[in-house]
Parts: sequence; C-alpha cells; structure tokens
Amino acid sequence: MENENVTAQELLEVIKDTEQTTTIDYCGMKIQVKNYLFPADMFGFVSDVVSLCFDEDTGAYHPDVKDFAIRCETIEKYTGIKLPDDMDERCRLAYESKLVDAIEDVADFKQMNAIHIAINSALQHKASQSIEQLNLRMGAIASAFEELENKLTDMFSGVDTGDLAKLTQVVANGGFDEGRLVDEFVKRRNDTKGGTVEG
Repeated sequence: MENENVTAQELLEVIKDTEQTTTIDYCGMKIQVKNYLFPADMFGFVSDVVSLCFDEDTGAYHPDVKDFAIRCETIEKYTGIKLPDDMDERCRLAYESKLVDAIEDVADFKQMNAIHIAINSALQHKASQSIEQLNLRMGAIASAFEELENKLTDMFSGVDTGDLAKLTQVVANGGFDEGRLVDEFVKRRNDTKGGTVEG
C-alpha cells in the first residue's frame, strides 16, 4: 500500500497553516471565532449542556433548557467570550443577538453536527440512568412496605379483633396505666383461650 510511508507528522505539516480562527465583523465589532474546537472544549461543550439540562437536587430532566444551553456554549466555546451570570442577560445574548448564527456560519459544520449528536446521545443515556435510579428507589420503597406489612402481620397474628376492641375500650374508659393494660390484655387472652370471654 502506498500510504505506509506517510506519517501523522507529515499530515499535520500539510494542515499547519490552515486558519484555526476566523475574524467576523459583528455589529461593528471584530470577534475571533474558532473554526473548530479541540477535544477538551468539544467534550466540555457536551458535558456542560447535559449537566445544565438536569436538576442537581432532583435529577429531573429539563428539555426546555437544551437549546438555551447549546446557544450559550456555542458563544463561550467558539469565541472565549464569558457570558454574564445574569440569566436574563444571557438569554438576550443567546437569542436576541445574531452572534450564534454568525458563529455557526464559520465554525466547522461536521464538528458542530457531531457535538449535537453527542449531546443527544448523552442526554438519552443520562435520562435512562435517572429512570433506572428511580426504579431502584421505588423498588426499595416497595420492599420496605412489604417488610413493614410482614412485621405487622407477625405482630398481630393470633390477636383477634374482639380482643383489640376490648383493649381499646379499657384505654378509653380512663384510669389507664400500663400495669392494668397488660393485666387486662392477659386476662382477655386467657379467657379467649379457655373459651369464656365475658363482655
């Protein structure tokens, strides 16, 4: 094969003079835009968008945040312009300005498309993980209720509802003390076992 003698270094030499940025004229301002992102920025772009789409505390997915997050990351990652912390100002820059459109006109289309595909895949993966975690928590809750039901069944097995009603009546008649309660309960249990329950 003829390509065996070509090295990666030689390929890099061919593209070393390729422009890595393009200067755009945006509303009278000169802004440098990266034509493509290096891996750290590309991976950061995907990661930042995905994390913004999920609530930190609840893990809830907010699909309405996705487009906004992508627009903000496009500005920050491709220009290095730090957007303000104020969400209203951020929103105005992301949607009212045409800066994102101007960036997309010069940025590498194939890479931007790959970033969008990666974001969608990562969101789907994280949403699936959230569902799995929710299912595990629901399973744990169901198991806890089942265990509680079994303990209550064991605790009240052999106690008939008539005994409980009489016991409740003793408590309701005042004069409640623990000793009397235990004595009355034992008396009623013995009477029931002997077959002579008195009302």
